[in-house]
Amino acid sequence: MTYAPGSAIAAQYQEPQQPAMATPLLGQFLVQVNGFVQARNETGLADWIALEPPFNEQYGGMIREIQNAYPRGSEDAMEKRCSSALKAAVEGDDGSPWTAFIKFMAQYLGYLRDVSADVNRYLDTYALLSELQQRANSALSHSTLGHLMLPVVVANAKLVCRLAIGLDKQPELIAHLKRSGGGGGGGGGDEGGARETLPERAANILRQAFVTCLNDRVSSLSAAGKPEGKKRGIYIIANLCLKILFQCRKTRNATQIFENIYNLSPPLLAYPKRERVTYLYYLGRFLFQNSHFYRAQLVLQAAYDESPARPESVRQRRRILVYLIASNVILGRFPSQDLLSRPEAQGLAAKFVPICLAIQRGDLAGFKRHLDIDRGEHAEWFLHFRILMQLRNRCEVLVWRSLVRRVFVLAGHKAQDTGGATRAATLDIDYLVAAFQKFEDAAAADNDYVDPDFEGVDYGDTGEELHVDQAAVVSKLASLIDQGLLSGFISYKLMKFAVTGTRAKGGDALAAGFPGVWAVLRTRAEKGEGSGGEVPAGPGMVFNVSSMRPVGVVG
Repeated sequence: MTYAPGSAIAAQYQEPQQPAMATPLLGQFLVQVNGFVQARNETGLADWIALEPPFNEQYGGMIREIQNAYPRGSEDAMEKRCSSALKAAVEGDDGSPWTAFIKFMAQYLGYLRDVSADVNRYLDTYALLSELQQRANSALSHSTLGHLMLPVVVANAKLVCRLAIGLDKQPELIAHLKRSGGGGGGGGGDEGGARETLPERAANILRQAFVTCLNDRVSSLSAAGKPEGKKRGIYIIANLCLKILFQCRKTRNATQIFENIYNLSPPLLAYPKRERVTYLYYLGRFLFQNSHFYRAQLVLQAAYDESPARPESVRQRRRILVYLIASNVILGRFPSQDLLSRPEAQGLAAKFVPICLAIQRGDLAGFKRHLDIDRGEHAEWFLHFRILMQLRNRCEVLVWRSLVRRVFVLAGHKAQDTGGATRAATLDIDYLVAAFQKFEDAAAADNDYVDPDFEGVDYGDTGEELHVDQAAVVSKLASLIDQGLLSGFISYKLMKFAVTGTRAKGGDALAAGFPGVWAVLRTRAEKGEGSGGEVPAGPGMVFNVSSMRPVGVVG
């Protein structure tokens, strides 16, 4: 339970009065804060440090006292007042004074004095909260008392995160900064390099607290295996930093966070499920954006499995599912009807099923049409989630494979046994040229739109750029063979694709020549990245997801 300034409990404490300063509520407030520090009561301290306006009337009375007794420009006097009242911080532990906490409290009182709930002053509020966050970060770094600040640091960080993202979405409130090249923080200008945005600056400030928690040598794991002290804040603050960086599309800056956690953090399983799911979601997205699709689906599958299947979690599970499905489609596994019928998957079938069908059928025209940036029905949605380019670039190869398979079924020559020698099953490349040309023509017809204002204008376009020749098809075949998606070789003399390994498959040329996409890509990923179903989670530790069964996917 907490008590507001002026309450009966707070009144039991007394502070030496300064006649020139009629600030009884402030005095009671500081005495109570001193009591929390003395008692090592971090929960009480966090409840007492109110951060988000509007404040209740009791805080309002104290704020009016501060405004009258300590107007702007009297920060030194306010710090002296805090120093005289907060004896527990001045004396500290083992003769080590907590000076940074006194400076934080003086900054906090100045924040109460100057902050406003007016929406038009959100930028000023952001600046005040950013300064307060830096003071809080400094107080957090104290070796023995700093852990008392962790709840305050987290609460302030959440507000900084929310304001930074909110301002980034309302450019009219920060238009003057963009014009001046300020951006709310260093960088910018003709010689200063790229301008640091408000979200970037916020993430950099929060990262200081994250590093403090990560490097804390006093905290450890409890007997129950749970983090104690400052280490409790590692994933909370890391997730806030990641939220900001992904929101403002500065994900490259997230690399250091993931590396630091991998090298220094206690195991991920020691932390609450909420923090684990959030962290795995951002790690999965990071891996996806960096083309580590197999590892991405491992991480996202773990996040999806851990996220509770309750109505209040539908939005969270949906965001995870978008990237999980995209990762699996790229790897050749498609969502099942059961998965697409779940509450969190509503509407996703219309986005992903056409891609899956185009891949299965080898329908190049349909595939390109669905993911066309300008006229694809759901292209804007794919762009919003930043998965369009990965789907276009990675899945087109799978469409090629299916098209080759279709043509092989229709026009391929079966393997023949001629006097003890087996002649491989083959496919004339000219048949593939015709098939690819057909779908390229269909795709060109889909794009054959002319603005009415320019109708009838002859640009001298002969259409030669759409011609598919043997060299282009051979290049595609070579790429598929190199990636392991086709098993065979190209006879350049006969201009045929020949399947190998038919005998090992019991004479089944299809099974031999067209191995399963998922099995091929999984094997390549595990050999190349050493994933093996394990996700980095801490120093020498892993979050093992190899035993988790994928949800609702079909090969």
